[in-house]
Amino acid sequence: MKYFLTVALALALLVALPGTPGTAADNSGEREMKSIRKDLKKSNLKSAKKRKKYRKALGQLKELLGSDLAEGMAAEALDLYVESGFAVGEYADVIEAVDGALEEEIPEDRQAQYLLIKGQSLIRMIRFDEAAETLEALKDGPNKKDAKKALSVLQRVRQIKPVVGKPAPDINFKGVDGKMVNLSQLRGRVVLIDFWATWCGPCKVEMPNVIKTYEEFKGQGFEIVGISLDQSKESLEKYIAENKMIWPQYYDGKGWDNLISKYYGVSGIPATFLIDQRGNIASTNPRGPALPAAVKGLLRRR
Repeated sequence: MKYFLTVALALALLVALPGTPGTAADNSGEREMKSIRKDLKKSNLKSAKKRKKYRKALGQLKELLGSDLAEGMAAEALDLYVESGFAVGEYADVIEAVDGALEEEIPEDRQAQYLLIKGQSLIRMIRFDEAAETLEALKDGPNKKDAKKALSVLQRVRQIKPVVGKPAPDINFKGVDGKMVNLSQLRGRVVLIDFWATWCGPCKVEMPNVIKTYEEFKGQGFEIVGISLDQSKESLEKYIAENKMIWPQYYDGKGWDNLISKYYGVSGIPATFLIDQRGNIASTNPRGPALPAAVKGLLRRR
């Protein structure tokens, strides 16, 4: 992705030769951009159907960025991709897109805008130190007001603690399968956040019960988000495949320094947080027969 974004940006910065006529490819790209802009504008993310349409348009825009675009159009496409990707929660790809763009010489105002969006994305990815560094550098620039506001948000988010009966701290990550996971977008479903590792004996003892619970309730509005403290991705992927664990898994290879584990204050595993349909923490560490019973009870509240 970084490659095609860099290429697209380079194309956008070329100066057009006088008298160069538009090509069929230029016209085709303009038509596609017009269609994408229309779809993104009409999709407001307030329903599953509209979110699906939005993501489809975003995918088309990503493909368009890899093609030969006319001067000016590539810059517009990249701006639209960064802003729309952030809006839909594709934070990891947005950060990558911004990093690729910043390798090129771009106007100061666009650079500041990209860095602001990157900083906001880093907050949501729980990469707090990187977010602070990025946003602090913008405090005296053209976006200083927005940067200071984002730093204020960062300070509040850092202080959030998981408490039963209160909203679960939001987590966003790109799973081992490459797909983006947004806890806030699972609102309306019962979610189990499971902190575990393949080297953890008690975790492996409890896992059959977790798998059985998922199989029983997955079609009724129940989801699992796995947070792995493994340091070997190979071991993690092998265990997931062998046990047919199809729910998303977070992995950063940092073990106990795992970003999400530190955010949730996890000091021992297995550790689980059961989230209700409103996004509040309903209970912590339900295990054995208590887990399916708790899930069933929450699902009945609909």
